[in-house]
Amino acid sequence: MASVLSWARCFGLLLMNGLVIKVCRLSGPDWSVIYAGGGDSVNELRYALFTEPASATELGRIALWRVGKVVRHFLGEGFLVVTELNRLIPWWPQARYAFVSPPVVRQVLDVTQPPDSLYAGLKKGLRRHIRRVQAQGFTYEVSQRPEDFDLFYYQMYLPFIRGRYGELATVTSYHLARRYFDQGELVFIRHDGQRIGGTLVRQTKNTYIALLSGFWEEHEHQARRGASLAMYWFDICRAWELGLRQVDLSRSRSRMSDGVFAFKQQWGARPMSVKELHVKRMFLADRMSPDLCRYLNSQGFLTEREGNAWQVVLETDQVRVSETDRHRLDRRAQASGLAGLMVLGSPVAPSEARQTNR
Repeated sequence: MASVLSWARCFGLLLMNGLVIKVCRLSGPDWSVIYAGGGDSVNELRYALFTEPASATELGRIALWRVGKVVRHFLGEGFLVVTELNRLIPWWPQARYAFVSPPVVRQVLDVTQPPDSLYAGLKKGLRRHIRRVQAQGFTYEVSQRPEDFDLFYYQMYLPFIRGRYGELATVTSYHLARRYFDQGELVFIRHDGQRIGGTLVRQTKNTYIALLSGFWEEHEHQARRGASLAMYWFDICRAWELGLRQVDLSRSRSRMSDGVFAFKQQWGARPMSVKELHVKRMFLADRMSPDLCRYLNSQGFLTEREGNAWQVVLETDQVRVSETDRHRLDRRAQASGLAGLMVLGSPVAPSEARQTNR
């Protein structure tokens, strides 16, 4: 039933958005990237694919059936092309480098033992931070009162998400958040007798799902001093109280370099796909400059194969990953809950080695 609803939603979005997509050029100081899609991720990619925020220029709009021709043109010009199309569209182009990397992943933590036992298995630095939070007197309070939802949404969540992420903020609407609340609860973080922040969560049969978080503006400094960590810890404790054996720590950008992804990974959370995503984001290139190749590798983009998450590693005729580095990256990927590395690319013949667009 869930898969049917997901398909119906994707089909509805395809019809609603029309059969036309944007083509944009993202221009940074050292290279340019072509984007073809609905435009939802242009702002994020301006930051994620460049050492400095890139400028975005719309080149035009094209019908979906022209995507293949347009992409082949830009691949021939030596560009990295990022497409973001409805996942119902059955299209897989041929390119030397081709991988799907979703905009976001979920990060899920198994809670098969009491919180104290889980705590003992965490790294020393994280255990020290948890002890500090406990010593500072943070506690939590659970609420299902409608008036508390409005307070959370308007006074904590909205100011926090907009203040922290600016133009990159993805804001959940009031009506959708309220629907989540009707299926779950609020967990408020308290300090010195005051609510300073909170998390909106909902429950499924086995999973405690953290959805939205926020802080009072005047207490945001405490978010950086331990309250954010307290939220994760109290979510784990609350899930155990309710007899739930998984905590979904919500979504993160699907790359190893993302700070939120890395923080959740410290808890032992493993990445999982977001079934509700209606788009498929694909990275395509026939040629790639050494600088761009190294930069993409430093970001640690994730891809999915056979139901598992993998870290993408790119190679060119000029950028090769040594066996030592490959083993190091593979160990790090597996420690982050990934299946391992997916290495793409191979040396090209001298006649093929042409300068890529910068």
